[in-house]
Parts: sequence; structure tokens; C-alpha cells
Amino acid sequence: MKDMLAFIAALVLTAQAASQKSALDFWVGSWDVYSGKDLDGHDMVEKSLDGNAITERWKGVSPGDEGMSLFYYRPFLGSWKQVWVTPVGMYKEKESELVPGGIRFTGKAFGPKGRTIDDRTTLTLNPDGTVRQVIERSKDGGKTWEVGYDAIYRRSKG
Repeated sequence: MKDMLAFIAALVLTAQAASQKSALDFWVGSWDVYSGKDLDGHDMVEKSLDGNAITERWKGVSPGDEGMSLFYYRPFLGSWKQVWVTPVGMYKEKESELVPGGIRFTGKAFGPKGRTIDDRTTLTLNPDGTVRQVIERSKDGGKTWEVGYDAIYRRSKG
């Protein structure tokens, strides 16, 4: 009986890990990103290394608004890690968790002068194929969260 329970537990963990590995698949592609009716920028999200890495290249419409993420899959943990970097020295390091309809990354944002803040980003797939991204920050160690950015990703036509 003990061996059977261990086998079932291993199957469940394997299924969860496989679910995590494909959790960002819906976001892969070329996107135009809007907050409200305003175009904020363009995002290119690409898989590489047999799906174990994903790169994100953000280019905002405002001069200097750019950044890049590397997401890498950690099979031993069954989760993703994100590292986001900008040319002005701001960066983020976050860990993934599955949420209904998507994935959430929670961790720290680091300012160029060393200031840190709790940061989380939730990506969810909408029924119409768009993706909603909500970026939140917490100033009280994650007890409460404030929305800093709420955007819709629409597939680029060109």
C-alpha cells in the first residue's frame, strides 16, 4: 500500500510539473499591449531550449521604455523563475505559481539605488485569446497589494 501511495504521489507531482512547464505557452507570440485604449508598447515572447527557457522583449512607446525577461523552467521544483532587467538598472526576480486561468510571478523589484519592493505579475488568458497582465506592488510585505499596471495583450497583426 505504501508503494502504491508513493507511486500515485509521483504521478500527481509529474502531472503538476508538466502543467507548470506549459503554463506560459498561451503567452508566446508577438503582442501589442494596451492599458485602456492607449497603446503602451510591443512585447515579443519566445520559447527556446526545448521549452525550458522563454525570453520576453518589451519595447514601450515612450523613449527608453524597454526591458527584457528570461524565464527559466526548474524541473526539480516544477516551476518557473523570472529575471527582468531594464537599461536603467531596475530588475526583478520572481517565482511562479499557477492561478486559475494563468500564472503568477511573485518576488522582489530592485531599484537602481538598491530600493526593493514586493512585486507580483499575473498573466491570464482571456476567452477571446487576449492576455491580461496585472502588475501589483506591496509595501507591507505582501499583506496588501496595489495595482500599478493593468494591460491587455493583443496579438500583433504585422
